[in-house]
This record gives sequence, structure tokens and C-alpha cells, in this order.
Amino acid sequence: MLNSFSLTMINQPNTVSYPAQFTKQDDGTYRISFRDVPEAVTHCDDINDAVVAASYVLRIAFEHYREYVKQIPAPSPVQPGEVLVSIKRP
Repeated sequence: MLNSFSLTMINQPNTVSYPAQFTKQDDGTYRISFRDVPEAVTHCDDINDAVVAASYVLRIAFEHYREYVKQIPAPSPVQPGEVLVSIKRP
């Protein structure tokens, strides 16, 4: 079950955690999105790949923010149905 997993980087120094929604699609794939970072969206066939892809797409979105001089949004508190995804602090 997705809600029972945790990423080892959560609460580690120099990391930040953002809430993500992992939604299983009708075709069996997973859609991953971040409400704080709407540009960070990805799809994966496998839940294990989805966890890796979530952190990757979040890092790529932050690189985009930096390139275009946008302020990186602060993470919101996690809501029911969301999972925290951690990355190194941008």
C-alpha cells in the first residue's frame, strides 16, 4: 500500500519534503503530482518507479524555477491521500 511507505530522506539534514498525490489510473499506471509545484507531474507503470520519478520530476521543476527566477514554493502540510517525497534542499 502506497500510504505505508516512507522515503529514507525524510527529516534528514538539507532535505525538504513535499506532499505528492499518487493516483492509480484506469490503465494501471500511476500519475504523480504535487499541488505546491504544479509543473511537477509524471506518469509511471510501476509504483516503485513512481517513487523515484516523483523525486526526479520535483528536482527538474525546481531547476526550471531557478532558471526563470521564480521563487521555490514552501511545502504545504501533507493532506489525507498524499505522500511526502523528499529531495535535497534546492
